[in-house]
This record gives sequence, structure tokens and C-alpha cells, in this order.
Amino acid sequence: MRSVHSARLASAGAEPDAAGYDAVLPEWRDEVVAATAGRLSRYDLDVRLDVAAGTIGGRERITFVNQTGRSLREVYLRLFPNAGYYGTGGLTVTDLRVDGEPVEAPELSVSETVLQVPLSEMLPTKGTVEIALAFTTTVPVDSTGSYGILNVDSATGTWILSDWYPILAGHEPDAGWRLDPPTTFGDPTFGDAALYQVSLTLPAELQVVTSGSGVGEVTEGGTVTRRYIAGPARDFALVVDADYAAISQEVDGVTVTSYANPGAEAGAASALEIAASALKVYSAQFGAYPFAELDLVDAALAGALGVAWTGLVFLDGPSLYGGMAAENPDGFAFVVAHEVGHQWWGVNVGANSNDHTFMVEGLTTYTALVWAEEVRGGETADQLLARGVAGPYRQSLEELGDQVADLPIRDGQENRGPIFYGKAALGFLAIRERIGDAAFFAALDTYARDYAYRIAEPVDLLAAFEDASGEDLETLWHFWFEAAETTVEDVDALLEQAAA
Repeated sequence: MRSVHSARLASAGAEPDAAGYDAVLPEWRDEVVAATAGRLSRYDLDVRLDVAAGTIGGRERITFVNQTGRSLREVYLRLFPNAGYYGTGGLTVTDLRVDGEPVEAPELSVSETVLQVPLSEMLPTKGTVEIALAFTTTVPVDSTGSYGILNVDSATGTWILSDWYPILAGHEPDAGWRLDPPTTFGDPTFGDAALYQVSLTLPAELQVVTSGSGVGEVTEGGTVTRRYIAGPARDFALVVDADYAAISQEVDGVTVTSYANPGAEAGAASALEIAASALKVYSAQFGAYPFAELDLVDAALAGALGVAWTGLVFLDGPSLYGGMAAENPDGFAFVVAHEVGHQWWGVNVGANSNDHTFMVEGLTTYTALVWAEEVRGGETADQLLARGVAGPYRQSLEELGDQVADLPIRDGQENRGPIFYGKAALGFLAIRERIGDAAFFAALDTYARDYAYRIAEPVDLLAAFEDASGEDLETLWHFWFEAAETTVEDVDALLEQAAA
């Protein structure tokens, strides 16, 4: 059985530390620890959900490990609930401390979505610093901002909580700290993997579904305090609800659970079956899923059918369970398989999904076609390719002409979905057709292992395909991902080649 994990240590002489890895299956824990020991930052959160006030907040401690490759005089945190599209939502920080010393008047910027944490002295590469703070996040009601990933749904009483706490900003070797304004239709989160320990106090009657695994709880009066471990994780997301129904299935030691609001149980059961089969296919092709749990949650989204986090998938129940599961079962299955695929591309292997969206969305879309090919058969896979992937892109070509796939997401762009999802997926199909199945899947297996819990760049993915095949793919890569030269005839020729 192959593993997704690299055995490289972060630095010579680093000693593995197993603390905080309880969410990883025992058979993979040693390898995950070896791949990440000494380089992961840690979050310790002790928070309370206040239903009456509409808030979640408490104390947070971040043990930051400087893996940026340069000495630092400051560290940056992102406060995404302050994004303008969240309306009444917001995040306030108080009592900010660095290694126990208070920080007076910390600087906010980028519409208060960036908090600068000044350091009293230069922090060397691989050095650590402890950042402690108190925070309160006001969660907006019926928000459509950023796909509804931070929201209280007044119809169902469901709390959808993503990007709800101060989180370390993403950092790239060439570009430095990524402090871009959040876009209305991008994925806000871009950050490195970390370890999480979370203590959450809330009314005892509420159910909680989170990234990672629960490791204990204490009930006192009408409240319960639940403890969770997650990591290596790029985020810690959770959903809170009072009346979810749950159904589970075990896949190679992984407990896959699907949660549904009343009346959506049939759709949730179908999603569970699809996710379980996708987990098997992807583990065989790209390396084993290492965590003990994978959860699918019925959560009303805005402008998205699904959003994936570490070990947790939001599925838009009203659209998927309320109609698509019955009316278009193959399309429904494709959505679920796509979101499960993000556990490899986006969660395991990180990337700047706003600057290089095609690396995450295009590759995951093609991964879902691999699932369809394996589980539903070639005819169904061909139909999904032609109608769901190539079709929207082909229409975009006819109406708007071509666009570059490797282009950052910015506000004001229009009709980019067919490019990030469609054109990019066709680019990966073109690579598979050029180098053959053996080299194609060997490249992705190696890519998943080498960049597990790290940040990859487009050149890294290209190199994986070239190394596995021994071919120079620069021209092909440029044509599909970096140029705007593709025609309808090019698309049709590729589809004919793939069907042959």
C-alpha cells in the first residue's frame, strides 16, 4: 500500500514529536510525523459559541515556526470575517501578546483583514515565537459572502464556520506574505499546514462536526465542552446544528460520515456511497488518505455546490439533496467526487488557490473524471467530460474567446469558472494523452508524496509530469495553462483523441 507522505525531515537532527497527531490513523502516524516534525506551527483554541449573541470567541495561542526561508521582523494574521462581503460579521482581537509581552496598538490593514504582529527581535529561519490573543467573531446571519462559508442559516439553525479565527497568512518564497484583499468569489484561505488543539464550549443539545477528531468532552449544566485534535491541517472548520441525522461507513480504517438536515437523508446516503468509493479510488492512485475521519455535511451554500476543508466537506443540501441527486445522479456524483478529491489537491498538497486556481480546481475536476472512469465506466466518464467539463468551456470559447488558465482571481473578472475548471481539466487530459497512463499516475503519486503538507507551485507540478515521463512538456503546458490560444477545434480534437 502506498502512502501520500514524504519521509523527509524538516531539518537535520529533528526529532519526531507525536503530540497533536491523534487525528491521523495509527498506521500512518509515524510517516506523517516524520514528514512534518519540527516545521508545523500549532494553534491552541479555547472558545465558546454564544448562540444568543451570535458569536464565537475566546483565547488563541499560535506557536509559529518560521519556515519562510528568511528572518522575520513581523508575522501577519488574516482576519477574514472582517471582509466587507460579510456585512454584519466581524472579528475583533484584544490582548495581543508575543512571547508573553503585550503588543500596544497592533496595526490593521487591508480593510482590517490583516493584523501585523511585530516581533521584538528578528526571528531566524526555523525559529519559533508564541503569539497569544483574545478574539470575538460575530457570525453573520443568512450571509452569501464567500459562498456562505461563514454564516448562521436562519431556516435550519445551522452554524457554518470557516475562517472564523485569526489565522496565519500564507507565505511564498518569492512573493513573501500574501496579504491580498479577499475577493467576493475566491477561496479566502491560503496557508500552510498546522496542528490544532481546540476546546469548544456550547449548549449541550447542539451537534458539532469538525475537521479532525473529537478526543473528549465534559458536560456541566446545560453546556458541554468538547475537545478536538486536527492536523496536519490547513484550517479548522466546523458546522453546528441541533437536528442532523448521520450515517457512516468505514473505508480502509477511515470512518466516512454523512450528515443531513431532516428530509435530506436519502441524498446524504447517496453522497456517502459516492464519497466512500472516491476515497478508495484516490487512495489507490494518489496515496492513502491518512486521517481517521472524513465528514460530509449538509450546509446551505451560496453560489457553490460544495466546498472542501481538511477532513470536512460542505455540500449544498438544498441544491444537491433537494433536486440534483434525483434529477441528475451522474452530475450529483461528480460534484461529490470532486469535493473528496480536494483532500489530495488543496488539503494534502497545498497551493495558492487564488493565484494558481487551475492547480487545485482543474486537477481536482480531472481527478473526479478518473473516479467516474473507474467506478461508473468509460461511457459515463465520457459524457461527464463532454457535457460537464468541455461543454461549458466550449461555450465560453464560442461566446468570449479563450482566456489564460493560470491567472489570479481578482474582483471584476467574469466567467472564469469554465477556465479554472474546464480548460484546466482538459489540459491535464492532454498531458495524460501525451505521456500515457503509467507516467501520468506515477507523476501524481510522486507529486502527492513530495509536497504533502507543503505548498506547491506550477513548476513543481510540471516537473512531476516531466520527470515521470522523460518528456519536455513545456510547450503543451504553455498552450493549455499559460496562453489564450485554444480553439473549439482544439477541444474537439482532444475529445476525439481521448475517446479513441
